[in-house]
Amino acid sequence: MQNLIMSHEKKLLKDHLFNVGKNIENILVKKDLDLKLIDKELLPKLGYLIGIAHDFGKSTSFFQSKLNENKNSEYSHHGLISSIFGYHLLKEYVHNEDFSIISYIAIKNHHGNIKCPLESISSRLEKDLKVQYKDILSRKEEVFKIYETLLLEYQIDLEKVFLNMEITIEDFESFIDDMEDMLDEELESSDAIERFLTCNLLYSVLVDSDKKEAANLSNEYFTDNVESYYDIKEYINNLKQEMAEKFVKNNMNLLRDQFYQDVVENPMISNKCYMYSVNAPTGIGKTLTVLGLANKIKSLNPKSNRIIYCLPYSSIIDQTHGEMENIFKYFIGEEYSKKPTKYLLKHHYLTPLLIKGLDNEEDCNLTQDSDINITYMDQKLLLESWESANIITTFVQFFESIFSNKNSRLKKFHNIINSIVILDEIQTMPAEYYKLIKMVFEILSKRFKTTIIFLTATQPNLACEDSVNLVNTRYFTNNEFDRVELYKINGLTPIDEKQFLDSFEKLFFGNSAIVVCNKINVAIKLYELIRKNEKFSEYSVLSLTTNITPKDRKNRIKKINKMLKGNEKIILVSTQLIEAGVDLSFQYGFRDVAPLDSIIQTSGRVNRSNEYDIGKMYLFNYVGENGRIGSSIYDPKSIQITRELLENDKYMSKDYWGLSNQYYGKYMLSGKSNLLLNSIYNLIYEMKEYNKNKILPVNMFKVITDHKKFDVIISPDETSDLKIKELIKTHEAMIQITEIYGENKMEFGKLSEKYEILKKELNENRVSIYENILNKYSDFTHEFNGLNYILSEDYNKIYDENIGVIALDNCEIKHKTLFS
Repeated sequence: MQNLIMSHEKKLLKDHLFNVGKNIENILVKKDLDLKLIDKELLPKLGYLIGIAHDFGKSTSFFQSKLNENKNSEYSHHGLISSIFGYHLLKEYVHNEDFSIISYIAIKNHHGNIKCPLESISSRLEKDLKVQYKDILSRKEEVFKIYETLLLEYQIDLEKVFLNMEITIEDFESFIDDMEDMLDEELESSDAIERFLTCNLLYSVLVDSDKKEAANLSNEYFTDNVESYYDIKEYINNLKQEMAEKFVKNNMNLLRDQFYQDVVENPMISNKCYMYSVNAPTGIGKTLTVLGLANKIKSLNPKSNRIIYCLPYSSIIDQTHGEMENIFKYFIGEEYSKKPTKYLLKHHYLTPLLIKGLDNEEDCNLTQDSDINITYMDQKLLLESWESANIITTFVQFFESIFSNKNSRLKKFHNIINSIVILDEIQTMPAEYYKLIKMVFEILSKRFKTTIIFLTATQPNLACEDSVNLVNTRYFTNNEFDRVELYKINGLTPIDEKQFLDSFEKLFFGNSAIVVCNKINVAIKLYELIRKNEKFSEYSVLSLTTNITPKDRKNRIKKINKMLKGNEKIILVSTQLIEAGVDLSFQYGFRDVAPLDSIIQTSGRVNRSNEYDIGKMYLFNYVGENGRIGSSIYDPKSIQITRELLENDKYMSKDYWGLSNQYYGKYMLSGKSNLLLNSIYNLIYEMKEYNKNKILPVNMFKVITDHKKFDVIISPDETSDLKIKELIKTHEAMIQITEIYGENKMEFGKLSEKYEILKKELNENRVSIYENILNKYSDFTHEFNGLNYILSEDYNKIYDENIGVIALDNCEIKHKTLFS
């Protein structure tokens, strides 16, 4: 038999290459693109060529011996020589240096994360290349037969490709220098961004197609799932009948109906527009309205794919997920019950990636081989690329699937293209990224035809000139939304904790109040002062910070909501995690001075539903014993602009829109955006050494800034202790079975599923704490596989159910906390 060169166990290399290449081609053919750097009809062909080149290096005898005889060799690696082959294959076909470089990047890194293409390789790897190339030449006839079959429809001179490969391998440094010269050639910024996004796209389809083909997985389960769209107005009308008491005909509900009409029936919506802004006050029903808008866009543009709903915090996803789930239950009922994951996926760090309904569904069509059983890792492969029709996720998952070098994140990027992306509470993104988002999303929307919807009550300057704002300012100035009076305590001169408490005693006379601080230690200090004050003995005083575990935070928010609806007396002391997406409404608000957008967001938790005649909010300027003001965690410029704008003694809610416009007109950080853009222009995804004044590699983009925090699992009970012990035991079993993975795929898959689910469950009791605090608890802290944990026997020594982790005296929040 000829051409028995294998790619995987029981899989011929020629079959694997063809399947991957064809799958990439089929994905790209369906994409609706308007690219400037390359004809959209040519892109699928280039994708096919990348697909058939990506495992070229597996044709060496070294790799074949490793696969078939389990003989390890220093020459069995295949990514680098495959990337050189792919580079010259594309260059010979299309004579386009940009796409040859993209091919090189995608293939070289398809088993890992993307690194800078300009970094030199070691002398050992240079030697390896020469040995590998010589080995391939010794079986050139077999290799040529494979590629002659794969290239039947392409006029490519393989002899010339091999000759150019040989030249490159003999002088690899010159090859790198030539690439550097090419990338240094100036492109228009928009074209350079297009090149970066195209690189992401081609890398994404290669990684996703390769992994699924190697695992014999099929996307057939998801067939036709993105084609449907729904009339959300019909769903709302049904709710009105079922929940008549909630939808009584009052001014607020009439305004919500009008708002929906203004947005969803806006004549500016068209299949030619790919960026929209929906700016409206809190409580007007933005969630259902924007889902109505997204489905309206789908109805007008059949090439729009999935709807991706992004929120800043994992803790607020459940409410929107529940609403979306109810929509699908209403419209497709039984079909949704059978295959819920086909239509809706919730993706963040606390959710296991499992396909729901597998136990009851005989024909899920997840594999190409009916004899193969589906493992957890298989399900994860299918779901983490976002094949579901609707995705609800976090900003971390979304933005770091665009600005990233990670294989696991970028593999979903191709399913972001042509989707409808809802960015709810976009102002919570760090302002230092606004310029980056604005420039990249303009190209993502215009040239990659991905619809972006910015949804917020305080609109930062992110939309491009061609975007459409679907509502005017009249809702902000409507009397129904003029719900809060804003005052300044002592003209925002600094006050300490005693002065704050004096002011709080004088100003608060209602049933409920929220106090929002910028730092955890300040929130805990004020919480203790208020809780111990006799004047507030009739109130339930609660704390809510990221010092508390996600499980406790979630339960506490439910408890607070129930107490507020029951008109109980309550005072909540929180940090800024309360600002976005949390549906709570207090009579009074007190806010440590912050950037204007944060102040407005906190105001959205006061008199949210107009249940009080008027809500009152007071700004204060807290200063600690060390002389540091509470607002020191923010960029000084943002605080300065905010204070300059808030020159009057009193403001009303209707003033917020004008203030917000003035604020964003003056405030735009661009330093970090410029550094990241410089890397994007030159495809620098990762670099070990670089000039920090000129570039910031793409992999340095982080929605969450680390600031030397460490994750710790705090076990509250014996049940969680057992889960930790089971996690360790499962991991040890996985290590033992790894050597014989091929013969025990099902067993390894079961262990992987168990391990992932245990990790997700334990994350419910995870907090992030600073190193100095972690060191204080070294006697109680255990470590396993990079995971810090504390068992329940020490729980009460380091965790208080009211305030969370104990003794954070010298620690501060350095950022708005988001979760991946």
